[in-house]
Amino acid sequence: MPNCIEIHTSNKADSGFFKDTCQEKLPQLVPSGYRVRLKRRMERPGREKFHQRFILTDIGGVEVDPGLDDGQEGESFKVMLLKRKMFEKQWADNIAAPAFDLAEDPVEIVGEA
Repeated sequence: MPNCIEIHTSNKADSGFFKDTCQEKLPQLVPSGYRVRLKRRMERPGREKFHQRFILTDIGGVEVDPGLDDGQEGESFKVMLLKRKMFEKQWADNIAAPAFDLAEDPVEIVGEA
């Protein structure tokens, strides 16, 4: 299991609200000895849209639709294994050579749970 998980998200929420909420809520949810690094990204005009939700690792990935939030009671979601070409595109767009600009310095949370 990795000791650091990186989350890439849009920069739609107010920067101060996002940072304060992450620092207030996440430490007690993340196991002690682990870190979560949150990178807020901005779309580039005329380029890829920041919409689909993926979980990527160094060996593969899945698409999670409609997302990773709690949702409403009774709702379901689907998880789809990414084919190799789609995984490679998402890895390139999000990790290797991001298709989105970094909106601000990352927020890093150290687990206390």
